[in-house]
Amino acid sequence: MKSVILITPLSQNIIYREGYDYIGVDKGAYLAYEQKIPLQLAIGDFDSLNTLQFEAIKNYCKVQQAPCEKDETDIELAILYAKQLGYEEILIDGVCSGRLDHTLNNISLLVKHKNIVLQDCKHEVRYLGKGIHQLKNKFKYISFFPLIDSCITLKGMKYPLQNRRVGKFDNYLISNECLNEFAYVEVHEGAFLCVQCEDGK
Repeated sequence: MKSVILITPLSQNIIYREGYDYIGVDKGAYLAYEQKIPLQLAIGDFDSLNTLQFEAIKNYCKVQQAPCEKDETDIELAILYAKQLGYEEILIDGVCSGRLDHTLNNISLLVKHKNIVLQDCKHEVRYLGKGIHQLKNKFKYISFFPLIDSCITLKGMKYPLQNRRVGKFDNYLISNECLNEFAYVEVHEGAFLCVQCEDGK
C-alpha cells in the first residue's frame, strides 16, 4: 500500500518512518527541512513563512504554491494532491491540537475523505466504515463516536460489545481500553469516528 505522511505546522518531533513518503503542508514543510525529513513536495499558500524560510524550502524540494484566498485549506489541498499521486493511506500529523475550529475542520475532512488518519503525539483519529478493523494498541484510551445510527462489535477490549446498536448521539462508547497488542472492531451498519488518545494528565 502506498502511504504518505502530511507534515503540518503543528507537527512536533517528526520521526522518519520507513515505507512512508512525506509532503510538507505550509510551515510544516519548513519543519521537515529543519529536521532533514525528505519531502516529495511542499504545498500551501506559505503565508506563515518569511522570505528566507520560503527560499530554503524552494531549494529543498518541489513547491506547489496556492493563493492565500481559496476555498480549500492547505491541508485539504495536500490531501487532494496525495490522492492524485495514488496514495492509499494518508496520515496527517499534528492536527489534533491547536485552534478548535481547525481541529473540527480536520475531523470533517477525515469523514469526507475516509482513508486518512489524524495524529499527534497523544491522539489518533480515524474513520471506521462497514467491515472488520484491526486497531493497534497505541494509547491508553479508545473511544467510538457513531456518525449515524449504527451497529458495532468490539473484541479484545476492556468493555466488549456484540452487535450493539447505537444512535448518533449515544455517548457510552467513551474511554474503552485495548487489552492486548490489537483490538478488533466490526462495524455491521453505519460508521464511526475512532479516537485513540493518551491520558490528558
